[in-house]
Amino acid sequence: MTKTEQFTDIGGLFAKSREMVEMCRGTVYGYLRVSTQAQSHERQVEAMRELGVLNENMFFDKQSGKDFDRPGYNSMLELLKTGDLLVIKSLDRLGRNTAEAKEQWRILTKEKHVSIVVIDTPVLNAGKELGPLGEAVSDIILTIFSLIADFDRFSIIQRTQEGILNSVKRGTKLGRKPLPVPDEFYIYREKYIKKEISQRLAAKELGIARGTFAKWLRELDEEENLAVKNS
Repeated sequence: MTKTEQFTDIGGLFAKSREMVEMCRGTVYGYLRVSTQAQSHERQVEAMRELGVLNENMFFDKQSGKDFDRPGYNSMLELLKTGDLLVIKSLDRLGRNTAEAKEQWRILTKEKHVSIVVIDTPVLNAGKELGPLGEAVSDIILTIFSLIADFDRFSIIQRTQEGILNSVKRGTKLGRKPLPVPDEFYIYREKYIKKEISQRLAAKELGIARGTFAKWLRELDEEENLAVKNS
């Protein structure tokens, strides 16, 4: 069995993720990214550990994937060298800007000679272990996936714009539907007017945001003032 055969499956072209990790002669790194501070890397960490990526070799970022100005990614990039392996959970964890993601893919595979494992899409696995034909196929598939991602984003934007336009034509108000005003609001309104309770506490008792309580107060005042003017 040749070295290339060790790392391939379908038609001898696509590399097996676990075998690439186990047979890597360099260091196996994992890159994990979420878009906001509120999100967790937990699912990505679990997937990395299942493949055998060590905790100390995982690099994390909590920010948008629109560009590669990220501390975690840049720190890892400085360490990567020929023969190393980079593991990512999915292609969009690397980045969402298609042009920049493809450029980084080129830098990683062609300049730094690093192999890449994409856990969710093994057909994208790239590295010297695949042989020249496997590398070429991987690059072609990356381009196809990138085009599909661009088309999906364009379709979503287009459908959103069409939906907004249709809503405007129908006279539909955009945004969330307003919360119904509960009967208890009027009780707390009287307490607020009598200075027996604050807006913050009244809102808390009603289970709504303080801004919502203030909005209801304002709207009711406007309705009452209009009724007085028209009487």
